[in-house]
Amino acid sequence: MVDSRYQRRGIGRAALKQLLARMSAESGGESLLVPVNPDNVAALRLYEASGFHDTGRRQNGELILRRGGTTDIGFEDSAAQPGSCR
Repeated sequence: MVDSRYQRRGIGRAALKQLLARMSAESGGESLLVPVNPDNVAALRLYEASGFHDTGRRQNGELILRRGGTTDIGFEDSAAQPGSCR
């Protein structure tokens, strides 16, 4: 999360790019799940531009987006364990 005073300067995009590069190198091709508030249009655009797509799942009112792979890392299936994460 980037402080509102520093938003719209590419800081979040740069941080996400570095995080995804590191996770990709360490995860062995697993997918990454992230929750996002459906009202946060800027975050949705950032994640979509970074290769995330909507899974159709919801957890605690948030959209669950996925990027890459076939094995999930990130949030557990909310049907199995509501509110849990790895």
